[in-house]
Amino acid sequence: MNELDTIYRKYRLRLRTHLQARRMDPADVEDVIQDVFLKLVKYCNGRAIRNPMAFLKAAAANVISDRLARKAPSLISTVEDVDAFACDTPAADPEHVIANRQELRTITEALMALPPVTRQVFLLHRFENRSYAAIARQLDLSVSMVRAHIKKAIVGIALHRRQTYEHTAD
Repeated sequence: MNELDTIYRKYRLRLRTHLQARRMDPADVEDVIQDVFLKLVKYCNGRAIRNPMAFLKAAAANVISDRLARKAPSLISTVEDVDAFACDTPAADPEHVIANRQELRTITEALMALPPVTRQVFLLHRFENRSYAAIARQLDLSVSMVRAHIKKAIVGIALHRRQTYEHTAD
């Protein structure tokens, strides 16, 4: 039995419990576990893992973040895709439509510039209406860290918007 088999047998159920405790959708838990162990196989490649559970939790957070990104493509898609998500009505003033598209593009750029965990916390709170406590449980963070990530996201988005509009005005 190699190291990967040992890690799988020893930590799989603990990882499952960890994910279930974060109130993940039960249908997604096994898929996340599979993706996490796939990441482990790719990472390992002859390397020893000093703290397997820490690695698995970090990999799980990344997998969940990636899945969240796929669930909300209109929010965190590439900037080039933003125009496809703008809502135009025939009666809309063309200047208003252009302004809305620019604002959406700017906010998307700002979201993409955030660190992954900060972006995930912000999207969970603002677009999935999750409470700070629920996010803390799901991501294994303290409520104060969730609050700090929300603040960091808001400040980051505001700074990006200001810089974009100052640059545009020049």
